[in-house]
Amino acid sequence: QKCLIQMSTSGGKGYVFLETHLGGGGHRHAVMECIPIPSSSMITELPGYFKEALTLVDEEWSQHRKIIETGTGGEREAGTNDRSFRTTLTPQLPYFHVWFGLDGRSRGMGHVIEDRDQFPSYFVLEVVGEVINGWGEDHPEDMAGQGNGKDVSIEPRRWRKPRHLPKQEWQAIASNFSTQWDPYDWTKTLG
Repeated sequence: QKCLIQMSTSGGKGYVFLETHLGGGGHRHAVMECIPIPSSSMITELPGYFKEALTLVDEEWSQHRKIIETGTGGEREAGTNDRSFRTTLTPQLPYFHVWFGLDGRSRGMGHVIEDRDQFPSYFVLEVVGEVINGWGEDHPEDMAGQGNGKDVSIEPRRWRKPRHLPKQEWQAIASNFSTQWDPYDWTKTLG
């Protein structure tokens, strides 16, 4: 995560990290994702958008708080100074966690998923897509050079029904990322 943030900072971009665990049977595991954000200044606005979206998602009357603050600014566990994600959310329950910093102790927020059918699989992409769409309209200077001069708005079908890319496109994307990643690749220090 630290190396990704270093890479994105040098390019004027940012990243949002998230973890989703739907729990239950069927060999479901937690999924960790990293979503690139076109402008580093957009990162400061994202927590507000996620907070609003988390108040609207899932059931209206739930047993758990809609938003569980983690890291800086969250409530401390009784008798400790630890507000990290691991001590704030119960790992046995389905959950969603998003954070905006270098590690799991950074500022973030979690949400206990009470009804998996009410929590859309594209939730994060929808929030980020809406932020990018609004940000491009309000801050065109931050979006200069994004999308090869094309409109930077993201249509909802991109996250609801993503198209499958041909192998050549995936290879080009991977090659481009690999070129950018090379100076920050921490695995080279392992020997």
